[in-house]
Order: sequence, then structure tokens, then C-alpha cells
Amino acid sequence: MRGAGVEVAVIDDGVDPDNPDLSGSGKVVDGGDCSGDSCLASGGTTPSGSHGTAVAALVAASEDAQGIVGGAPDATIVSYKVFADAEGSTTNTAVVNAMLAAAARPSVRVLNLSLSGQFSSRIERDALAVIRTSRPDLVVVAAAGNDGRELPNSPAGLDGVLSVGASGQGGLLVRVDPAESDGLVATTAISRLSPSSCSLRATVHCWKRSSGRSATMTWSRR
Repeated sequence: MRGAGVEVAVIDDGVDPDNPDLSGSGKVVDGGDCSGDSCLASGGTTPSGSHGTAVAALVAASEDAQGIVGGAPDATIVSYKVFADAEGSTTNTAVVNAMLAAAARPSVRVLNLSLSGQFSSRIERDALAVIRTSRPDLVVVAAAGNDGRELPNSPAGLDGVLSVGASGQGGLLVRVDPAESDGLVATTAISRLSPSSCSLRATVHCWKRSSGRSATMTWSRR
């Protein structure tokens, strides 16, 4: 339940292994830099922004009485970088290459894609079909998007992908303005605390879970 022995591939803009919430021997593994036409063996732990680090901490931040605690604090993060810079755009080729590289790593059990686009591509659909066939044990999670649409964006809306969205009080869909939220938000139907109380070392805003009930979260890189 705490993620021990599980590797989670974070496909994003890279993860900083020196972040205090992620520090520790082997907590973050370099999966490679896939932001070009192919995946390089290293570069996943040289982030081009702070989004991937924030996502990784929400997944696996250590329980050390400081900062935040991830949903699976004993898990290992494998970082694949698909955003070459902080501008917030990448290519289908980069994302698919990272997905296939992560799926080829037997110890990876979860692919996390905190990114989305309104339209799917043929190579995305083909890659997911390959992954479903070759790794039926692999859980693929993707952000539904930040715009509050009734249907999820891609790849969250594709077959075999667990789409993750956010709801506010009353169960209503939440529309997030990335310019105001730094591209990442976690909301609960119970209460929203001050962002300063859960700032992930001032790299991104977030809101804590409360009263022992689960928060519903959405993460989307724009």
C-alpha cells in the first residue's frame, strides 16, 4: 500500500533528485531524456522545469515529518524527460518513446503522464496497444486535463488508460488556469487549505488531504 518495491515512471519535464521531498539513496532513478527524436540513456534527472518534480513528490515524497507525504512514499520514481524546455510543449513522438522505454523496464509498474492534449494521435494509440499486449500488469495513468471538459483529453481518454481528474465541493468539475496554479493542482471535496501550508519547498502550489479522506487530484502540464 506504500509502494515498496514499485517503480513509477514519471513522464514529464524531468525530476530533481535533490529536492528535499525526494532525497534519499535510489529514490529517483534517471530513465533518460526522450525530448528529442529518440531517448537518450540519461537526462531524466536534469529537469527543464519544476512540474515533474512536483508530480513525483505527490506520488512518492518521503514520510519524514517535513514537506508533504506522497501517496506511495516507499515507491521509487523513474524519471523520463519529454519537455526539452520550460515552454510547456512536447511532441507525440517524445511521449510515445518515453512510454515504450518505461514499459520495457520490468520493474516499472505504473506510467504517470501528467500531460494532455485535446486530440489523440495514431502513434499514441498504437503504442498503448503494444503496451497493453506486452505489459498487461502495467497501470497507465494520465491527466484528464485542466479545462473542466466532460470528456478527458488525450492520452487520458484512450483505451486502457486510467484518467485522473479533479472535483470541487459538491462534486463539480474543476477548471484550472495553469497560469494561476503553476500547472498543477490537487483539490478535495472537503476543504482547501492555504497553498503556503503545502508548498513543496515553494516549487508548486498544492492542497493537502484532510480528515483522513482521499483527495481527488489532477495534474496537467501545459
